[in-house]
Amino acid sequence: MNTFPGWGVVTGIVSVVAYMGAMTYFCIKQKCYGQLAQSYAFILMWVVIYIIQQNIAAS
Repeated sequence: MNTFPGWGVVTGIVSVVAYMGAMTYFCIKQKCYGQLAQSYAFILMWVVIYIIQQNIAAS
C-alpha cells in the first residue's frame, strides 16, 4: 500500500463512498429517486469495468 496506485485506489474508493452517501441522503430527502438510481447504475458499471480490466491485465 506504499505505492501511489494503491493509495490512488483507496482515495478513489473513499471519495466515491462519501459522494454516494451524501447523494443518497439528499436524494431521499428531496425524493429524486431517478437520479439516485442513475448514479448507482453508473458507479456499478464503473466497478464492473474496473474489475474486468484488472482481470484482463492479470492474465
